Amino acid sequence: MMLPSNLMLISMVTIVVGTNRGNSKSAELAKFYEKSFNEKEISCQVLDLKVLPSDFIFTECFGQRSEQYAQILEKYVINADKFVFVLPEYHGGFPGIVKSFLDSFSGDLIAGKHAALVGVSSGRAGNLRGLDAFAGVLGYMQVEVLANRPKLSNIEGVLKGGVLANAENLAKVEKQILQLISII
Repeated sequence: MMLPSNLMLISMVTIVVGTNRGNSKSAELAKFYEKSFNEKEISCQVLDLKVLPSDFIFTECFGQRSEQYAQILEKYVINADKFVFVLPEYHGGFPGIVKSFLDSFSGDLIAGKHAALVGVSSGRAGNLRGLDAFAGVLGYMQVEVLANRPKLSNIEGVLKGGVLANAENLAKVEKQILQLISII
């Protein structure tokens, strides 16, 4: 689906898989978002946090920076205008790995940019509390967070083979994507 030229103002969207768990539904949903952006001819990239160095919390924080990690930040944070954070529910919140990732760099790298959040859970609330808490963290970092935050409950039943099988959830995600790409 081609978008009107006035909506093609984004140079890059980074879709962040908010967990480092292998074969996660969050990673599967991130690929769904990537496909949707590509169909709209919007440049995007997926940052799966499982590719971060296993010791980054100790080696890449507080001003220390390896060349490898600097390249990750350049590609996925500095060069991105907008973000989608796919956040699974972990113990009523969001995974610590995504907070540690944000803590590993200065808020100046992300301040003033825009973010869309989507919650994923096996239960019924779609990570409602985790999305609220994460929005607070991003707000503190001066990131503009979309109010529209799809909460995808019972994710094993609605995301099958990389496709959202539920029309209501599909409509919510599609609306969010269009809102994000229309922000100037």
